[in-house]
Amino acid sequence: MKIKLFKSPFLIIGILCCLSQFAAAQNMTLAEARSIALSNNYGIRLQQMASEITELQNSAGYAGMLPEISVNASYNTEIANSEQKFFNGEIRSVENAGANALDAGLYLNWTIFDGFAMFATRDKLNELQALGELQVKQQIETTIFDLNTAWYALIQLQDAEKVNLSNIAVSVERYNIAAARERLGAASRLDVLQAEVDLRADSAALKQTILQIKNIKANINTILGRDAAIDFTTSETLSVNTALNYLDILSKITDANIDLQIAKKDEAVVALAIKEYKAMLYPELNLTGGYGYLRSASEAGFVESNLNYGPSVGVSLSVPLFNGFTAARNIDIARIEQQQVATRTQQVQLEINAMVYTLYNQYATSLYLMQLEEKNVIAAKANTTIALEKFNQGNITSIELREIQQSLLNAQNRLLVETLNAKLAEQQLLKLSGQLELN
Repeated sequence: MKIKLFKSPFLIIGILCCLSQFAAAQNMTLAEARSIALSNNYGIRLQQMASEITELQNSAGYAGMLPEISVNASYNTEIANSEQKFFNGEIRSVENAGANALDAGLYLNWTIFDGFAMFATRDKLNELQALGELQVKQQIETTIFDLNTAWYALIQLQDAEKVNLSNIAVSVERYNIAAARERLGAASRLDVLQAEVDLRADSAALKQTILQIKNIKANINTILGRDAAIDFTTSETLSVNTALNYLDILSKITDANIDLQIAKKDEAVVALAIKEYKAMLYPELNLTGGYGYLRSASEAGFVESNLNYGPSVGVSLSVPLFNGFTAARNIDIARIEQQQVATRTQQVQLEINAMVYTLYNQYATSLYLMQLEEKNVIAAKANTTIALEKFNQGNITSIELREIQQSLLNAQNRLLVETLNAKLAEQQLLKLSGQLELN
């Protein structure tokens, strides 16, 4: 029969080799994965480029504090026919008369006073640069958090694979016992067939776990900025920090939470925008200067040539009297935007506090359930060992053994799930309080 193949040691070795194919893959630690992500992750690289732009824009020139200097030059030439009539009756006519002009100069334009707008702009550029740096940190934090959660899910799935393999080993032993008892006439064919069905079901569950492992590795590879098909494994275990304190986490949020820091920077930028708009109500004083050279020559007319050169200096004053209330409206709009940003900051603070509350409850509950399930696993393992002996002796049925075996599997899976839940809640709490390890 087909099921007898499970008794073949060659087939069992083949199955184990297939299911443990990842053992030959490159072993990697989370620290190594973080290092790769910090170098290769596309989201981080794009945000760093955006930050470099804000850094380059943060200059006195962009703020309008430096003068503009330019060199202008032009040369014109023409050939024209000219006829001039004078009041004394004289007529002067010239054909194909040439004329040319050269105009060149070095010019300066410098805004001396603009209602302090340039200083507000420079301060805003400083804040925008700081905001860009915070956004890079936010992207790094988000990337590392995503990597951590995927990595811990991978560890949990690898542990689930081991649990499934252990469960299959019990199912194989159960089948062998049922087959042996059938040969001795101590059991019915029904027990053998039921053991066969359950063994295949366990194998299918294991196959699904392996599929999930492949998918989570592809996700991790994407975070690392590399090909999804690159294989790797990890020998790390899942351990939970059981010492997190709710009040300690809350106390760190105001100063360390990256989302709140960005919201406060947005407030500072809007406040400086108000100063820029207020500057439009003040006069503007500009200093101009330069050195010019103008030479012209003509074969027709009263002047054969003309030459002008030398320095020039000037001051211009512009006083805004009426601009359709645009400046006043811009100030009012900016003040409303300031209130919006302040309200948004309060909303972010409230949402973060609520997240910390719910996550800490999840964290504490999962820690309790972990302890509970650890005891359940110990008891279920002992119960399964006893049940196998009783089944071998014919004291319990195949169905009863399966129920006991399933109880062990369920307890082990619940322990894995609660351990992962506790770890993910721990990571989220560390992220919200600015304590997430980024390297």
